[in-house]
Amino acid sequence: MKEQKKIHFAWLDALRFIAAFLVLFCHSRNDFFLKYNYLDANQQGPITFLFYLIGRLGSEAVFTFFILSGFLVGGPGLERIMNSTFKLRSYIVDRSVRIMIPLLSAVLLFIIIAPIVGSDIHWGRVIGNLLSLQCIICDPLVSPFWSLSYEVWFYIVLAALALIMRHQKIGYLLFVICCMVYIRMNPLYLLMWLIGAAAYLTRPKELNKWHFIASIALMITAIALTQMTKASKAMSFDLPKLGEGYNLFLCIAMGWFVQQVILLEPRKKWLQKIEQGFGKLANFSYTLYLTHRIVLLVIFTLWLEKEKADMSIHNILLFTGILLSCLIVAYIVYVLAEKHTQKVKSIIKQRLNI
Repeated sequence: MKEQKKIHFAWLDALRFIAAFLVLFCHSRNDFFLKYNYLDANQQGPITFLFYLIGRLGSEAVFTFFILSGFLVGGPGLERIMNSTFKLRSYIVDRSVRIMIPLLSAVLLFIIIAPIVGSDIHWGRVIGNLLSLQCIICDPLVSPFWSLSYEVWFYIVLAALALIMRHQKIGYLLFVICCMVYIRMNPLYLLMWLIGAAAYLTRPKELNKWHFIASIALMITAIALTQMTKASKAMSFDLPKLGEGYNLFLCIAMGWFVQQVILLEPRKKWLQKIEQGFGKLANFSYTLYLTHRIVLLVIFTLWLEKEKADMSIHNILLFTGILLSCLIVAYIVYVLAEKHTQKVKSIIKQRLNI
């Protein structure tokens, strides 16, 4: 039986790449430039403040990944479970290959780079990261890897639910294991994934421009609240302490926005070209997310000092070079590894007669 053709949702590729680039931008800006308050007064101002503000959106970008994963994987998966069309073996192959090929390439890159930059290779941590046990029993090899364990356990939760709906006892056992795992992790991130899944299941059929505008306004408000409640010497606001409440509010707004933006069809040719361009960039966004920290490790170990640069033209050009270096390395690794994901999936499924 042939697999159903995947639905292409407009602009989600753009969100994927922008989120990955924001994480790169955030880490690079934090590593390279002085803290805002340490800049000379003549270099401070609205434009510089906005530049630094954009460099604080790393967490929000990762939340976008969780929402998109819930929307693109969780929602369709739950829909198939409810319709009794969920193919467990195919799902396991799809999710395993999708995660492991870019992860293996990033781990291999780290193993190659570690001796060059003088970092120790803890093989227990390497194995733990490959098994998605970072943030549970070991630390991530590099900081972006922390979110991968959440991503994998999201997928395992969905598989457990599929087995439970088939009344298979192993499904209950797997679900209990997931619950025990999330005790050691942040269950809010699972809720974010479920918000994305709910956004898929309740998505409207037609664009409502007022809902679209309202979702943007709500998201901007939520981002402002998360930013104002982050520790900062440059910004200080006495807002109510709601713990993770602001992040939850942001993810609800993101879920609503995603529901609306996919209905904004790019009918004009120039919009189609932009959307297609983001599609090509999004192809290596996962590899970019995983590898950029490794490239930055090389740059700031061998060539540059951390947090020493002011906002001079020379340093801004150098910063642009740092971003381009991370993008180029990510694309090369993508071509060598992640680009072949679909081919590997097909080969495995043919071998397993799926």
